[in-house]
Amino acid sequence: MTATQSARPTTAPTSERTKRGAAKPKPKYVPGTPRWAQLAAHAVPLVVLPSSIWRLLMTAGAAGVDHSANPGYRSQLSDYLYVLLLSAVCEGLALLTLGLVKPWGADGLAGVGRRRHPRLLPPPRHHARALR
Repeated sequence: MTATQSARPTTAPTSERTKRGAAKPKPKYVPGTPRWAQLAAHAVPLVVLPSSIWRLLMTAGAAGVDHSANPGYRSQLSDYLYVLLLSAVCEGLALLTLGLVKPWGADGLAGVGRRRHPRLLPPPRHHARALR
């Protein structure tokens, strides 16, 4: 080896994370989810968004809606709060459709859906025997 060449390490440098064992990356979507379902789940919030924007603009008076039939009417604070809350709830529920294809939705909330709940009615096969 000449003086201009540097000595290269024989092993790749390891970080603390690789020493401990790298954690497996979480999947972006639930395994086995069709592509059309992923696209549909992402489209729902975008489809709901224009109606929320229109509601907010209508309440603010910027959507071309006026009270010409009742010129003395003035919107109250409760009107604005109602429309704001309605728009937020609609968008929030629309965003929950992502839980159908994302791992955080498939796993569910902690403890919800993992317990067995008592049935109020027996399974359908028992109904069929009782009707004979």
